[in-house]
Amino acid sequence: MRPRHHGFTLVELLATLGVLSIVAGIGTPAMAGLLHHMHANAEIGVLTADLAAARMRSVAHARPVVACPSSTFAGCTGDTDWQTGWMTFEDRNRNRRFDGDDILLSVHQTRYRGILAVRSTAGRTLVRYQPDGFSAGSNLTVSFCLAETLYAQVIVNNAGRARTERPRTRTTCPAG
Repeated sequence: MRPRHHGFTLVELLATLGVLSIVAGIGTPAMAGLLHHMHANAEIGVLTADLAAARMRSVAHARPVVACPSSTFAGCTGDTDWQTGWMTFEDRNRNRRFDGDDILLSVHQTRYRGILAVRSTAGRTLVRYQPDGFSAGSNLTVSFCLAETLYAQVIVNNAGRARTERPRTRTTCPAG
């Protein structure tokens, strides 16, 4: 009786590798898009959570709390570009600037700068929660864009509540 050899021939192995490379080539762009959406969702979740925590802190401690874009995390940038990150702080001296008397509450550095554009509406560069939890002034809208297409917006109304809104149709990213 002859022994049976188990295994694959070289032709079978090459055919399998060819099929796998075609499947990987088709699936890679879809996977990259999925990863971009997951990164955007993570950043939206962090901003929404930071805004909610800032509002709760202002009510709990009866002091104003500011959330603003920041690149150095030593103060607010004063512009509408939230892409590098943001910070929240208890504004003890009520001057809307982070200085010696203030308490730093959170700092978030955006990790997906090349993928995700984050900017707010032109009229409002920061959110200032009053001791009653309200953020008087105009609504603040922070837009999250992927490849100049609007992915989602975080909107803070005058009552201080933050909500997330996603466009129903493909929309161009608004200018900051």
